[in-house]
Amino acid sequence: MKEICIVLYGIAEITNYILGYKVLYGKNIIRKWYDILVLYGGIIILDIVNVMLGMAVSYTETAFFLFPVLLLILSKEKKNVLLFPNVYMVTSIINIALLYIFSVSANVSQSYFLDSELYSLLSDCPFIVFGCIYILISRIKKYKESIFEFSFKQNLFLTVFMFMMVIIVGGIQLISEYCYKAGIINIKLTEWMGLAASLFAVFFCILLAWLGKSVKKEEKYRREAEIMEIYSASQEKNIKMQIEKNEKIRSFKHDISSHLNTLNNLLNEENYDEAKKYIAEISSNVLNEDAYKYTGLAVIDAIIYEKHMKMKENNIEFEWKGQLYSGILDTVRIYDLCTIFSNILDNGIEACMKLDKNRIITLCAKMKDNKMYLMEKNKISETIYFDSEGNPVTTKKDKDNHGIGSKNIRSAVKKYNGILRYNVAGDEFVIEIIV
Repeated sequence: MKEICIVLYGIAEITNYILGYKVLYGKNIIRKWYDILVLYGGIIILDIVNVMLGMAVSYTETAFFLFPVLLLILSKEKKNVLLFPNVYMVTSIINIALLYIFSVSANVSQSYFLDSELYSLLSDCPFIVFGCIYILISRIKKYKESIFEFSFKQNLFLTVFMFMMVIIVGGIQLISEYCYKAGIINIKLTEWMGLAASLFAVFFCILLAWLGKSVKKEEKYRREAEIMEIYSASQEKNIKMQIEKNEKIRSFKHDISSHLNTLNNLLNEENYDEAKKYIAEISSNVLNEDAYKYTGLAVIDAIIYEKHMKMKENNIEFEWKGQLYSGILDTVRIYDLCTIFSNILDNGIEACMKLDKNRIITLCAKMKDNKMYLMEKNKISETIYFDSEGNPVTTKKDKDNHGIGSKNIRSAVKKYNGILRYNVAGDEFVIEIIV
């Protein structure tokens, strides 16, 4: 019975860590069937060997040391290993808090549970139950956000804080157990001390999670305000261009009779070369009035035009193909469309700026069955890597404030259960979107 409980405890610990990554950070550690085989098979084999050796190390240490090693081997995103201390400490604190609640309710010492392999196994299950319920509710309500949404610096702060709380809670555990065994303090007081300390740690985890989400929302609103400011400026430029265009059209209509008389005179004089030049000059003025039309949607056209002007300034060739219809606005918010077009073109421009030649950006869009099919491609000068969510990894040092554009694109596409695909073929980068 003891040996079985030890193996099951190891399985429970690994499950705690897997659920911890998913619930706390939204990370799917298990992606392939062999990930399950390696993680659970590894802990089972190690626990069996440990039992055969007469418990050379405690069953808690077995999972603690094995999991980050296997994670480093299995995970494509190696930085996930850096989150392990937080996952371990938060899951442990929650389990300890529940263990104290059980001990207070049963009016027995915590050591009564920890001395029994079966109760020790059950004490490792509260976070598993919590994690499963959280994931189930998230899927029902289609709520995809994780509990912790921190930057690297914020995660580092959480690690330091949680380490301090684990030391405090662990210290109180030792003191309360010593006092209980020595008969200095009655059992209820010792258990209440431990319960208060562990709940205090859980409360601060919740507080940090709330602060993290508040900061993220504030950053989101700030980015939205910045984007809307850009869109407003683009719209203002578009309106000015339309006014100028109308003025030119009125001027052309006013002068049309004069142009026709001039052409008539040139033809009568059989001066065909001059007549051709005159027609070409008039045609170029007329054709230029259509240069600002791209999709047919005024707001999107304003954004594309501004990016097009930026491309011209940096000697980047722009190829546009396709057209959109206002029907797309029945299914996709204009704000999300603007986010997609703006960030795609910004990323393309940024990539082309690193090139000495072949500075070309191609953007194609079409409508079919009330869905928008969008494709952008550009040349690249360096290898592109992708994170666990499929977003291109930024090469800039300030990773917290860069790479946001790609995440915003994915976020906008996800809202409509759309499709987002990246493809790299040689020196060409392609992004395809269906919403």
